[in-house]
Amino acid sequence: MKRHILRTSLTIVLALTIRQVEALGQNESHNSRRPHGIEGVWNESVTFRQCDTGNATGTDHAMVMFIRGGTLVQAADHLASPGLGTWRPLEEGRYTSIFQLFRLNADGSLAGRSKATRDIELNENAGEFTGTSVLEVFDASDKLIFTVCATETATRLD
Repeated sequence: MKRHILRTSLTIVLALTIRQVEALGQNESHNSRRPHGIEGVWNESVTFRQCDTGNATGTDHAMVMFIRGGTLVQAADHLASPGLGTWRPLEEGRYTSIFQLFRLNADGSLAGRSKATRDIELNENAGEFTGTSVLEVFDASDKLIFTVCATETATRLD
């Protein structure tokens, strides 16, 4: 009788465990298709602006990858190294990030570095974001030479 109760109990525990594992697997599969906030890869269009007037001074395109845990990598279409940095949430749908990159001369030598601080707001379905940035540009001796502002729009790369 004790063996029968033990066998029945183990069978029930095993069945419940299998059911729980299956449910977790389905949940993970469902969640992997849903965006995790800002995490993922984004195509960006950047408009540089004079900070005091807001007048546009140029444009750029970039790709940025926000990595789970709060790091990011950014690549732009100009002479520069990839940007490396961090991000963090502020409140629902809002984030801030900071990254740095090395600016290069046409011959590949070091021109200096840039440091960007950015505020980001996701749209309702987390498929697009808008942002504002302040970019500090330093020369090769690490002296601040100018500051530029930017507005950004981005779409999630699916």
